Amino acid sequence: HDIICISESKLCNTDSVQINGFTTFYKNRQKYDRKSGGLLVLIRNYLVEYVTIHEEEELKPVIDESVIDRYVFSNFPLSKKALYFSLDEGIIGKKVLFGAVYIEDQSSRYFNRNSYEELEETLLHLNFQHVCLLGDFNSRTGNISDILLRDRHNDAQVDFLDFEKGPRVSKDVTTNQMGNELIRFLQTSQMAIVNGRCGRDA
Repeated sequence: HDIICISESKLCNTDSVQINGFTTFYKNRQKYDRKSGGLLVLIRNYLVEYVTIHEEEELKPVIDESVIDRYVFSNFPLSKKALYFSLDEGIIGKKVLFGAVYIEDQSSRYFNRNSYEELEETLLHLNFQHVCLLGDFNSRTGNISDILLRDRHNDAQVDFLDFEKGPRVSKDVTTNQMGNELIRFLQTSQMAIVNGRCGRDA
């Protein structure tokens, strides 16, 4: 693998992860009783020059000086539930924004009911045409449709017919409140779930 995203890295700002051949980027939980949560992204060294990390200005003091040249800082309050990085167009033929995501379970003291609203606001601010979010969402969607069917009663721009694999089929048929929030977020953002459509999950 050339890019590895890890949820619940459980690191603090003084920790360091060194893996031969990779450059590491962190988004650690800033307030905690014990190490928990957090995101870690490892990128092959040959790809680092094509990667831009998008982060809030207020976190600039805790960024490792050895990689700070890969960062673009914003005064906009980006969602703290993801580590955002973009890959230059020359690598995969289009410029893509990735978000390594960790949303806590509803039983966690760090749970934020507005996580998807904040993600949506962040994506609108960063303004990329192509977006891929991956990680641990703790959101169970069962087989609820994540795509609005295109018809004369709505202005959806995405339909099942736009996917070669057609409708999504989930092995997990359970739903929860955050799963419903995820579905709403996807439909509003015109995004779709890959799990259950592609690869071994299909």
